[in-house]
Amino acid sequence: MHRRTFILATSLIALASTASAQGWPEKTIRFVVPFPAGGPLDSVARTLAEAVSVKLGQAIVVENKAGAVGSIGTENVVRSPADGYSVLLGFSGGHALTPSIMSLRFDPLKDVPPLLGLARSELVLVSGKRAKGQSITDFIKVAKDKDNLVGGIGTGSTNHLVGELFKRATGIKGTHVPYQGAAPLSIAVIVGEVDFAVLDVGAVLPYIQAGSMVPLAVASAKRSSFLPDVPTFVEAGVAGVMFENVYGAFLPAGVPREVQNKLGQAISFALDTPAVKTQFGRLGVVPLTMGADQLDAVIRHQAATLVPVAHELNIYLK
Repeated sequence: MHRRTFILATSLIALASTASAQGWPEKTIRFVVPFPAGGPLDSVARTLAEAVSVKLGQAIVVENKAGAVGSIGTENVVRSPADGYSVLLGFSGGHALTPSIMSLRFDPLKDVPPLLGLARSELVLVSGKRAKGQSITDFIKVAKDKDNLVGGIGTGSTNHLVGELFKRATGIKGTHVPYQGAAPLSIAVIVGEVDFAVLDVGAVLPYIQAGSMVPLAVASAKRSSFLPDVPTFVEAGVAGVMFENVYGAFLPAGVPREVQNKLGQAISFALDTPAVKTQFGRLGVVPLTMGADQLDAVIRHQAATLVPVAHELNIYLK
């Protein structure tokens, strides 16, 4: 009798779950951004939320839950019900690095796995106007003859560690100077407070276009469509400096497959609309549709690239 009761209860739960998945979405969806409002990832999330909301016929709100290198917002989604109403908008570098540089109460890849990739954010080495007219080769020659101040977003960020890869590849010496975000770091580069930094193209494109910042090389396999005259590190003969942040959508483990499919299809549809493509272009990011397995592989590759650097620098955040 007890066994039959258990089987019946289990069957009823499964039927209820299926019915709930079929009716999804029936209420407001949350896009959780684990960084402050106004940044590139936040702008991508808000652009996408509007388009996905129209496709699904349901409201989507963007919630910024910043702090602890993105882990506060990520954990908020991890602890949310696995029903598809809480979606993390994060990036590959965060998933790759955070577990190795701080103590977490969750495993990002296991507890909030990728749904799909949304966009590529290219990285560029920049300096102030004093570097105007210099090629990346000229810049390296000058930088090798002095002790440099090297700007970074915080300590242990992808921008910081890609800057370290550049230093190691060229033999340049420099002291890391952390800043609380891309905006103050960009100003520091412009006024000469630091000698150089690696930043997302979207964050610095307006300064480059205004002539107040000099782009020297991009850390991609090919030239950026936003900076077609700027060489890649590979073209400049600097090996081992190749990295792009991939923005992605992540869900708590256990979300029903049908819900994952519905959300993934709605996001893919939104990414292909002219309005989203145009806005992403203004933000300096490149839209893409990358499957969950591909994004998982990118995260693991990036971890293999940057985690050893973080460990060699004894980076561990409390």
